[in-house]
Amino acid sequence: MNPADAAVAAVTTVAAAMAAAPAVVNAAAAAAASALAAEDEDTVREAHDRVVLATQSFCGIMRTVVMAGKRFRDTLPDEETREEKVRRVRDARERVGRGNAVLGYRAKYVRGASRHVYDNILHAHHPTLCMEETHLGPVDFERFYKLCEAGLKQPFDLKFEELEAEAVPKKARKRLLGAKEMFFFFLSALGGGNEGSLGVRKLGRMFGIGPGTASRYFAHCAVRCLAKLKEDPDRLRWETAEERATMHGLVPGFPLCVGFVDGAKIGRWRPEDEVEQERVYDGRKHTHCFGVTIFNNLFGAYTKIVITDLGSEHDRRVYTETPPYVRPDEHFSEGEHLIADLGYIGDGAELVCPFKKGQGLDFALRGVFNRSIRGVRMTNEWAVGYITNRHRIFLGRWPFDPALFTPAFEFCALMANEIFLERGYALQTRERYEAKKAAFEARL
Repeated sequence: MNPADAAVAAVTTVAAAMAAAPAVVNAAAAAAASALAAEDEDTVREAHDRVVLATQSFCGIMRTVVMAGKRFRDTLPDEETREEKVRRVRDARERVGRGNAVLGYRAKYVRGASRHVYDNILHAHHPTLCMEETHLGPVDFERFYKLCEAGLKQPFDLKFEELEAEAVPKKARKRLLGAKEMFFFFLSALGGGNEGSLGVRKLGRMFGIGPGTASRYFAHCAVRCLAKLKEDPDRLRWETAEERATMHGLVPGFPLCVGFVDGAKIGRWRPEDEVEQERVYDGRKHTHCFGVTIFNNLFGAYTKIVITDLGSEHDRRVYTETPPYVRPDEHFSEGEHLIADLGYIGDGAELVCPFKKGQGLDFALRGVFNRSIRGVRMTNEWAVGYITNRHRIFLGRWPFDPALFTPAFEFCALMANEIFLERGYALQTRERYEAKKAAFEARL
């Protein structure tokens, strides 16, 4: 008899015996009660015999139950050893199938593990998948990893109460990912999903780590990688007066224009403090957000990034706290200026903005002036979109600690400038400006 049939037989026997036991006990109790009530010797003797018979029947029932349990136990296989259990669990994990396999383990090709993602994309040399996951080709990935490798291998379990100050290392924990895998995880987190940022829990499941570990890895990579890229001051800096002079005359109609400025609002989760909620809430976007002001030169390279938590303030208000507005003599020569959109209209000669409807020049001249600004500002829009669209984590709500937003955004800007320096041009070239200038003069 196989174990299944033996189990069914044993359960049936036990159920029948236990069902009959209460009836026997009740009959014996009723007989004893009637005998005591009658107080007759013959009746008492007869009741005594009934009690003895009921007791014997009950003992027989319990004996049947015990024997059924022994027979069922004899049909079970011997207890498996530890090696057999490990082998059984490993076979269950590697079993191919859909959804959940036996013992609650997901099928091999369904489970998301860091080794699988990393090996399948980088070790298998899939440049398309690598570009889709990290927005870097395999060659660029190796180059940036070499730049940040020393920082990634430092102790990473840090205190980030004050990111501006030097981070204080605590006792290092065991790493679940290697340095290169951690850098791959960091770039994958910045890449986000198809519709914006990925949640910390979902991101952790993709790499086989918990949400707490994912947050620590992201914090470590953001701070350490930014520090390594900042070691070269040429990656993000304001141009000197000599460098700005080489840009004079490139923009048609604005001969002293040396760059652009624009703002962006990046969503974040609602803070707990009510005062901070009012400071970061943007009524136009109906969400809590960071305020980012991006400066870039005529070719699209980033020259300065200013990030604040003033999400409720207008772009102009945020701009008034930036160094180019506070100390214009240090950032502009005489007559030099930036070009901005309507959101930056205000005092100061360092900005040139379009005219509002019904303001300034007559209709025809105002239209020509505004179209000229709109045409040259495309480079500025490309520069903002280069970060937010390339790193889709900035298209949704920021999923990590708010203190990590600034180092992560600055790292993306530095990485973009490094790519621009490597290939020799950014988002716009001098030749294109010369061609636009010739076409503009021909129309005049």
